[in-house]
Amino acid sequence: MKRQMARTLAWLVCGVGLVWGLTGCASPGVVDARLHFGRSLLGKVEVLEVGQLAQRSGAPVAQVTVRNLRNGLTSLTYHTVWYRDGVAYPDALEYWPEVTLRPRETYVITETAPHRDAEDFDMEIKAK
Repeated sequence: MKRQMARTLAWLVCGVGLVWGLTGCASPGVVDARLHFGRSLLGKVEVLEVGQLAQRSGAPVAQVTVRNLRNGLTSLTYHTVWYRDGVAYPDALEYWPEVTLRPRETYVITETAPHRDAEDFDMEIKAK
């Protein structure tokens, strides 16, 4: 009985790991549908927090806190798309800022919406 339970648990863990690995939605730590995390960063960078704030100007701000898990430098790049009523705001520039994280450094990615009417965002983070 214990052997069968252990085998079932092992399959369950593998299945969850496979689904998580295939979606590539987030690193260990935080899972958020708005965040799309490149597989090449898995095990190197961890997402600690994902949030959306409002500025005094009214434009929303996306904040994603990441941490370098390595003892060396890790470079990443990111892109944010903002939405209103499910429709993406036009992106005049395909802007992908670059960040190099020092060993074990925590960094807050902050992106301000192009307009105060923006309601939600998607952010893609991938290795540089």
